[in-house]
Amino acid sequence: MNILYTNSGSTSDRFATTLGLSSTKVNKSKVRAEEKAYGIAPNEKPELDNLLDTIIALEESADTKSQEVSTEKAKKLKVTEQKQKM
Repeated sequence: MNILYTNSGSTSDRFATTLGLSSTKVNKSKVRAEEKAYGIAPNEKPELDNLLDTIIALEESADTKSQEVSTEKAKKLKVTEQKQKM
């Protein structure tokens, strides 16, 4: 019987990934821990990490844009309903 030992960090990472939660907090905390570690200089972010950060930022901006468009549509619908009542 194989027993898999994990630390709480890896378990929470796996849980966050499974639920589709943003892992930016996890990545930021790991970077901070590396920066605070004595005698260890954090390496520059690999290209993949930079691309992932770009994708995350684009996704967040798309979400806000989507919310703005939906509120504009709701306002227009409300105005047209009020005009129809008159």
